[in-house]
Amino acid sequence: MTTGLKIYQEEALQELSEFLRAAQATDAARAFNAKRRPSGEYQPIPEWKESEAFPYVCVRIPTGGGKTLLAAHAVGRVCHDYVLAERQVVLWLAPSDAIVQQTLGVLRDRGSRARKALAGAFGGQVTILDVEEALSVTPAVLSGSCSVIVSTVQSWRVDSTDGRRVYQPANGDLMGHFDGASEKALAVVERGPSGQPVYSLGNVLRLRKPIVIIDEGHKFRTKRTFETLKRFSPRAVVEFTATPHVKGKDRVPSNVVVEKSARDLKIENMIKAPIVLRESKQWTDAVRLAVAKRKELARAAEEEGRKTGEYIRPIVLFKAEDNVTGSNNVTVDVLREHLIKEGYATEEEVVIHVGGRKDLPANILSPECPVNYVITVDALGEGWDCPFAYVLCTIATLSSSIAVEQILGRVLRMPNVTLKHDESLNRAYCFTSSGAFGDAATNLKDALVDAGFSRDEAEGAVIEDRGAERRDDEPAPLFRNREIPVFVDAVLSEEQKTAIASAVPGDVRFEPAPLAGTTTILYRGDMLDERAAARVESVLEGGRDKIAAKRFKRALAGEGTSASELGELFRIPALAIQDPHAEGGLSLFEAQHRETAWTLDECSHELGHFDASPGTVREFEVAPDEDGAWVDQYKGEVAAAVSWMDQGGPRTLEELSAWLDRSIEDRTVTQDAKRAYIDRVLLWLTRAQNLSVERLSPVRWRLARAIAARVEEHRSQIERHVFQSLLGRLVVSVTPPHPSLIFALDSARSDYPGDLRATTDRKSFPRHFFPFIGDMNNDERLCAQLIDAHPNTKHWIRNIERHPKSFWMPGLRQKFYPDFIAVLHDGRYAAIEYKGKRGEQIPDEQAKREMGMLWAARSEGKCVFVWVTKEDMEASVSAGLASPS
Repeated sequence: MTTGLKIYQEEALQELSEFLRAAQATDAARAFNAKRRPSGEYQPIPEWKESEAFPYVCVRIPTGGGKTLLAAHAVGRVCHDYVLAERQVVLWLAPSDAIVQQTLGVLRDRGSRARKALAGAFGGQVTILDVEEALSVTPAVLSGSCSVIVSTVQSWRVDSTDGRRVYQPANGDLMGHFDGASEKALAVVERGPSGQPVYSLGNVLRLRKPIVIIDEGHKFRTKRTFETLKRFSPRAVVEFTATPHVKGKDRVPSNVVVEKSARDLKIENMIKAPIVLRESKQWTDAVRLAVAKRKELARAAEEEGRKTGEYIRPIVLFKAEDNVTGSNNVTVDVLREHLIKEGYATEEEVVIHVGGRKDLPANILSPECPVNYVITVDALGEGWDCPFAYVLCTIATLSSSIAVEQILGRVLRMPNVTLKHDESLNRAYCFTSSGAFGDAATNLKDALVDAGFSRDEAEGAVIEDRGAERRDDEPAPLFRNREIPVFVDAVLSEEQKTAIASAVPGDVRFEPAPLAGTTTILYRGDMLDERAAARVESVLEGGRDKIAAKRFKRALAGEGTSASELGELFRIPALAIQDPHAEGGLSLFEAQHRETAWTLDECSHELGHFDASPGTVREFEVAPDEDGAWVDQYKGEVAAAVSWMDQGGPRTLEELSAWLDRSIEDRTVTQDAKRAYIDRVLLWLTRAQNLSVERLSPVRWRLARAIAARVEEHRSQIERHVFQSLLGRLVVSVTPPHPSLIFALDSARSDYPGDLRATTDRKSFPRHFFPFIGDMNNDERLCAQLIDAHPNTKHWIRNIERHPKSFWMPGLRQKFYPDFIAVLHDGRYAAIEYKGKRGEQIPDEQAKREMGMLWAARSEGKCVFVWVTKEDMEASVSAGLASPS
């Protein structure tokens, strides 16, 4: 694992590495299609046959997810897991000059995490270049370091001024790059009238076959862009974007090999969410409310600072109208004058950032900076990042999701990537002037999708705040001629129905709810007075649904009716371990209970059958045809050979051992122990297997993975033995000596992490403990419907994986988070895990099933574990949740 990364970032890089290794063993298309992918089957670039063989893939990371950092880590992964080279030239393409300069600044900063990622992958040998510097780069630089050239794609198009420069001779500065190149390598370069290679930067890249990293890959979809990339015959093309392009007319689709969601970012506290939307009919009202919200947040931030020492200065980002298309003529100057004239801000608190007028100070995050308000039109869409921006206020109607998305990401980033004590500081806020409610919400959600949210995530990430905009004499929207459904977890008798109908002033009717043993009361009319409410309560109280009357009253008052909103407490016992040092002799089964010292001294150093053959690759030749168009021709399967630019590998056993030591990262053993183990492996390979250093050095990356896998195998065996020895000490206590041994949730939003990819469909899931439900795919949703419909289900929760507030059971390596947890009417607790077809046959999945069964077995009948597959979903849920006879 890579130190300092978030869990989803670690997972993204691991998934990318697994694909790259598979692609290196076969080809990109076969490796991609071997696993079901969100974008479907692999789509090569049209008229570029070679893209079936080399990786052309996309990593989907939502806005705010750290794309630059992940891209920097990915460079090393592509180089070492696929290209199998010590050094590599990287062409890093960004969509604009602003982002190019921002990226150059980050990668050149030796203290930045992105630069450290590159340095760690290449032993500190890293060179960062812009195009101007690359035009005179020496061969020693490109051969001796990972050389990253950062530019826009326009710099490489032949129809631009920069494009003509990179394909023209660079005054002899690049001549040395062609010395020693074979005739086969030189066959792909452009030549001048004399037949000699043109000593251009474009030809240097053709010889070096760069890795191409594309930032904001969705902006690089044109045929011309791919024709430009084809000129370099890249070894791999990896896009990073929040919105991959799907297959469509005149657009090359993205092959999404890694996909992370906004929920992953929210779990890691990377972004503020949900977004609270407030609409006003007048732009002056939107401004007033935005200013008031900033002051409210500033007070909360001061209190937060007293508690934690964290400095936060909430900032409002105003999106003004431009001079051409504005309907209200509220330009940046008009808006600035209004803020100062109304006394909302002083002159030093307001800055303008638009066009050639960019007054943003460099110390925007400093306590010394006075700026509280930033006015722009759309210039902040690129190259600006300030986590203090909490409030977005748009003067014009939010009529374009694209326009909003350009600056929306600026208010999503969470300061210091830590959850705040005050819930208001965990959210973002949007104020807009609009003549029609709902339009802004729709376009704001569309903008979130453009920023990388899924549609479901976007739906759950926007909360509309309309209350203060309603007149005092206007009835609440709840009572505008519509029926109010109230769920009752019981079958009402005819006498109860008659009594309720006679007690209420409006119309009431009763329907059998979709769930067995339940009823839906549908009411249309005025709110109940105290006398009518008391009569309804007397009818409903005393049944199995103890809170039915309270739910009815809250529904008619326009308030939430989920169990959490009614003050219920969700409790389910956790697995504990007998611990004589803990209070009451029990403690949670955390990692410290299975920590054990281990050594490689007694572990086998034999690798079994290690394949030292060079393998084969699909060879293509990319060269211009008679018309000057670059085409690729498939030459067949050929034996892999070490590149003429990669001849500097280890030449002695000692050098190879040192290289392997650097390449194999394992913090569970000492460096001396690891080096000694590597030496034993090399001795076995050279003596018992008769493999020379000359044979092993070209396949050293494969050897490093084989040794790392063998060490992992040894560690897993020891960990499995220790883990199994501890299982006998595990217990489940329904009345534990310490509250930490009971998983409990009692808050509608702050504790449950399901507020992003969520649904508020209370009619479909009336028994869900919270008013919103966490992410579910289609099969999981069907399973959830069966759980909700079961007559023995009191309430249940969609359990969110990996969140610190979620319920878990111990696993061999990682915590196991069952998909659903439930409290049953018969007093028992249930954990339900859904798996697709044959999922239980996978060893890790089998271990989860065994742990769930152990949790149930140790509970003295108080817990039940239900393992559900697609084939037996209905039968498993029905039998698993049923009361014992």
